Amino acid sequence: MKDMLHEFGVSMGYQKAWRTREKALELSRGKPEDSYQQLPMYLHMLKKENPGIVTELITDKKNMFKYMFLALSNSIRGCIHCRPVIVVDGTFLKTTYGGTLFTTLTMDANNHILILAFGIGDSENDSSREWFFHKLRDIFGEREGMTIISDQHKSIKKAVATVYPNIFHGACIFHLLNNIKVNFGAHEEDLTLNFVKTTKTYNTKSFEGYMSELDKIDSRIRLYL
Repeated sequence: MKDMLHEFGVSMGYQKAWRTREKALELSRGKPEDSYQQLPMYLHMLKKENPGIVTELITDKKNMFKYMFLALSNSIRGCIHCRPVIVVDGTFLKTTYGGTLFTTLTMDANNHILILAFGIGDSENDSSREWFFHKLRDIFGEREGMTIISDQHKSIKKAVATVYPNIFHGACIFHLLNNIKVNFGAHEEDLTLNFVKTTKTYNTKSFEGYMSELDKIDSRIRLYL
């Protein structure tokens, strides 16, 4: 709206500006549904040019997009040399048709992040999450000492319990801390400091010391954790 007014002296409302923007994007990029139709060809070319890459595209009974999975060959080869700790997360896609992007990563001995796989589902529900984890297990397998870290999303917890029944599933301390701030309205610097120290100590005495500091902030935090 500001650009049109500044450059051309044309004043327009929000809705007209939005429709104009969407039309311009369609002219330059094409329609979203046309992009979905190109996915099979795109994934085919990825596999052709990158030997060892794993992709899968799932459609429903009407041949409409449902799930997609992608794991690069470098990630598949490199995973065995990384720590047996896998972090999984999901984020909403702000597109015409929505959906959720699933990500999985690990860290190597130099603390560098290695992306293992991407997935796209209709939403972060039980079915899509379980399908994604089955693909992960089929490709990367299970390792001794393997641990999965995530937020406390119910679909992730169910999928891990189903697909990896023998794997330890830990909670991400970043999400836990945010949950504490939201649930108990506590935002003091002492909260963050003592919480992080509590999660990273390996000594019972120091653990209880940090926990007692959290008790002073709000006695309900201990029970919640």
